[in-house]
Amino acid sequence: MFVTLLFTEAMLSADPSLAADFVVAIIYGVNENIAFCRSGDVDWPLIDESLKHSRYKDIMFCAGKLYVVDRMGRISICNVANTPTMIHLADPPQISSWMGYKQWYLASLNEELPMVARYRKVIPDFEYKTDRFDVDELDANGTNWLKLENLADQILFLGWNSSLTISAKNYTK
Repeated sequence: MFVTLLFTEAMLSADPSLAADFVVAIIYGVNENIAFCRSGDVDWPLIDESLKHSRYKDIMFCAGKLYVVDRMGRISICNVANTPTMIHLADPPQISSWMGYKQWYLASLNEELPMVARYRKVIPDFEYKTDRFDVDELDANGTNWLKLENLADQILFLGWNSSLTISAKNYTK
């Protein structure tokens, strides 16, 4: 019997060359569930709650916490301490249903965690064309979404397997 396990994304909590205590979190399998491994562990504990909702699209460590977003745009925090659990944090921002297919991304932006919605339209031959992006962040209470109109000096790179922000100030002539 041949078994294949698909990993769609992996994220480190810290650089292993600089920190002895780090966590690797992954999105795995056809149902896109969450698992993790702490430095020194031999097993990959599954986060049981991820098996209930499944189809997680992005993961991000921010301020020492593991955040996940599912295919519907719901954000949760995963506890990767002794007993792995997942706590629902927020539903997605209000968007029009006519906006087409949406892909959700998490980004780390100056210790904040904005969520990016990528709107795609289907074109002939089953291809997708990106129509637009929206960037939102939760208010201080974690209850209302606020539109981010600009990223200040930050540059945001989005990808299927990871997202990255860097400061434009570091790349001036």
